[in-house]
Amino acid sequence: MKRFCIKLTAFLACISLILSSAILPAAAFEPDFVFDSGSGSASDPYIIKTRRQFLSFAEAVNSGRGFEGEHINLGADIELNDVGTENWQLYAESFVPIGSCSDTPFKGVFDGKGFSIRGLFCDSSEGGGLFGFINGGEVKNLILLDSFMSSEGAAGGIAAVAVRGKITNCKSFASVSGINSGGIVGIAENTEISSSVNYGGVSGAENAGGIVGSVSLESKADKCLNLGAVYSP
Repeated sequence: MKRFCIKLTAFLACISLILSSAILPAAAFEPDFVFDSGSGSASDPYIIKTRRQFLSFAEAVNSGRGFEGEHINLGADIELNDVGTENWQLYAESFVPIGSCSDTPFKGVFDGKGFSIRGLFCDSSEGGGLFGFINGGEVKNLILLDSFMSSEGAAGGIAAVAVRGKITNCKSFASVSGINSGGIVGIAENTEISSSVNYGGVSGAENAGGIVGSVSLESKADKCLNLGAVYSP
């Protein structure tokens, strides 16, 4: 009888552990993002070298980790979709922007190190771009190739919305369409954009610009160039 009670107690303890794990809130689980190396400091930045690592990083930001005060570098070119197939956009996996809503913006420093991100396809209802919302963050030395993004709101090649941000030395070869659309940034608030070039077509239902679609507060663009077609009714 005593042995039976011990076994029953152990069994109930296991069941309790399983149930308690099952009801933990989602926020208790850290996203499974894996960097190639680095600690996130300026001298030892996180390094991204693969598509999986890049998507995991995006998921981490969208789960609430803004990477404020942390540094992320590309260590290789990243291809999100195979652009070698004709009409590849019809079969592309849609990308959820880094910082997909204003509640989960990117706040860190992302350095492309001259590497490229290719084949980004984004169809978003809130903000379309490589980055959706940047708040106090910085993006630099990045090339965006063969990409398409559309949004029912703001859209930009590098970022849909940037607030108190910095965009430096970026090039975009993306087709951008939205309400407020820019080749580099859709909506800029108190943001600095410098030494950046847009080569892609831009279409905006309300506002469109080769570099920025809509500018407010103390934003400025310096040494930027647009070589893409811009359309706004």
